[in-house]
Amino acid sequence: MKKRQIRNIVRKVLTEGEIPVREAGPVDHHYPRADWDAPTADLADKWADMMIKSFEPDRSNTKDGELSQKEAKEWWADQVEAAMIDLENDLVQNVRKIAMTLMQATEEKLIDGQYS
Repeated sequence: MKKRQIRNIVRKVLTEGEIPVREAGPVDHHYPRADWDAPTADLADKWADMMIKSFEPDRSNTKDGELSQKEAKEWWADQVEAAMIDLENDLVQNVRKIAMTLMQATEEKLIDGQYS
């Protein structure tokens, strides 16, 4: 199984779990949801590619010379892949939080008559 397949499985498991973001607002209803996974996955993939391309061998990332340059780059890529999964999940959760907060704030302004 490839790392990308594992990452997609992890992403699916994490996104299937509904996590409440904020307490219910003054109106008790469900807000619309959008699939943020594709744009955040794309951004995280681009970030990971950038980080992997930026690799420059030195004593700190070659385990004090124990690894060859190729091994060090593979080790770096593995670390970047792990970080990318965290970045992607954090992006999805934060975009959801911001969207929910903005929808609730706009709804409150609408109810208060600020758009009349």
